[in-house]
Amino acid sequence: APPADPPPAWPDVLPYALTAFFALNPATMELVIFAHLHGYLLYLVLLLGAVGLLLRHLSGPRAGSLASPALWAAWVLTLVSAFTYELGQLFAVLAGLLAAVVAYPRAGLPKAVTVVALFAVVPVAYQAVNAHDLEVHRGRYTPDEAPAAIRERVFTRATVNHSVRFALFTAVHPVCPSVLQLSYVEGRIHQAEVVWDGRARRHCGPAVAASAVVLALAAGCGLAGLRNLVRRGDRLLLLVAGLFAALYGMYAGITVLGRMNLRPDPHPTLVRNTYYAYFGLLFLLVGLYAAWQGLGRGGPGGSARTWLLAGLLALTAVGGERVREVNLDIAVQMTPETRPLRAVQKFLDDHRGEPDLTIAIDYEHSDPVPRMCGRPVTWIVFRRVLTDNPKYGIVIRGTKAVVVSGPGAASPAEAARGN
Repeated sequence: APPADPPPAWPDVLPYALTAFFALNPATMELVIFAHLHGYLLYLVLLLGAVGLLLRHLSGPRAGSLASPALWAAWVLTLVSAFTYELGQLFAVLAGLLAAVVAYPRAGLPKAVTVVALFAVVPVAYQAVNAHDLEVHRGRYTPDEAPAAIRERVFTRATVNHSVRFALFTAVHPVCPSVLQLSYVEGRIHQAEVVWDGRARRHCGPAVAASAVVLALAAGCGLAGLRNLVRRGDRLLLLVAGLFAALYGMYAGITVLGRMNLRPDPHPTLVRNTYYAYFGLLFLLVGLYAAWQGLGRGGPGGSARTWLLAGLLALTAVGGERVREVNLDIAVQMTPETRPLRAVQKFLDDHRGEPDLTIAIDYEHSDPVPRMCGRPVTWIVFRRVLTDNPKYGIVIRGTKAVVVSGPGAASPAEAARGN
């Protein structure tokens, strides 16, 4: 047999570059910065944790053993993920199949079937709890008529159109940070579909060329890696790549059939829900990285990995700068909302520690305070300390909250000056 290649003298930095590319990508920042109060991020943490524990279980000496703590910990995270986001039910089935297929050669058919059944309990439990909840609250909610509408529109031109747009939005847009057109509209980051509508072609330059090279390298390395994994029979990595490809396809189905097909809107669904790209890109990158493991770090595969690394670092730098620019622009646009919030927050910080700290804001004599959802923004943020019988009555003047009643109250003239 030919001698094995010596181990590389330097650590593999590609996973770190891939992580930085994802973390600093302007196409996915909506979910992290502006729309993070959802179950989506929690679901992804639970899903990735379950996958990590499954890999630990399957690559260790106790693969297939029902006494493995890692297997049961993965099951618990999978169960919680199913009650966090509906995709968790489908993930549970896939996770059970992955664990069973990998463990079957060592554990045998009975244990493999038991593992599948163990994870199949998760969607069954969810559906049972959901059915009970619907029955208990019958008459207090509007029946969901979406399934019928979904079935009517599955085999239509809209499904094909939306599928292509979803693929471009999640797989191509994030790799083209230099041409993204981002705007802040009604509390959301809107991202124009510049690849779909052709506007990206107007901004061709070195950055776009780098994007095209990275896309080609990522796809080429993925296909070459999969071929090598098949040749050497690496079942675990092949199944991990397949797991995340399936998750991408299922999430695409949820978005296309259950969102895009059902929501005609002046702003297309993807444009005003840019956090959809977070899921799609994450699943693609993890699946691709599993496939890339089929490439060696020497020879042509190593050269391709090196060029891919350089391209990812370049796009990360461009993407990080776009994130900074967008956030600075939004900070300026949101000054009318943030100025009164900062004024009240500074007042509360100055009086922190007072056990009976309560306030009332005299909006009539304050500077204008914007409203959201029919309420002043200060009411939304500081409702817990607002009362009709406060310790302090304040007015907001610029960046200051001036006390007009209670301890240390200013005179009317001082209040008018903002002192």
